[in-house]
Amino acid sequence: MRPGQSQAGLAYDRVTLLSGAWLPTGYPRLFRNVVSDLRTSINHVVNGAYFLGSEGQMGLAYPDDTADLSISQAHLVFQIQNGHHTIIGPAPYARSRLQNPPWC
Repeated sequence: MRPGQSQAGLAYDRVTLLSGAWLPTGYPRLFRNVVSDLRTSINHVVNGAYFLGSEGQMGLAYPDDTADLSISQAHLVFQIQNGHHTIIGPAPYARSRLQNPPWC
């Protein structure tokens, strides 16, 4: 089985978010400025959009936290079907429906 689709992108996104917050400050150790940038910016990167300005300062999940895809990432639900990772939810990303495994 090949690896899933999110982990390499997640690592890339972390570096992109940090470097994007460091650039406007001119100095990465200006922590208040870096944190302020991270909390107020909407970043569109490999895995989707990150907005950390909500309560809890964490990325928003679609459709659980918000219906706005421009500030969130889809909380994708996968099932392995015919040896492949297949998205079964949520709409509009679903490519298939849940299938009962052969032992059911």
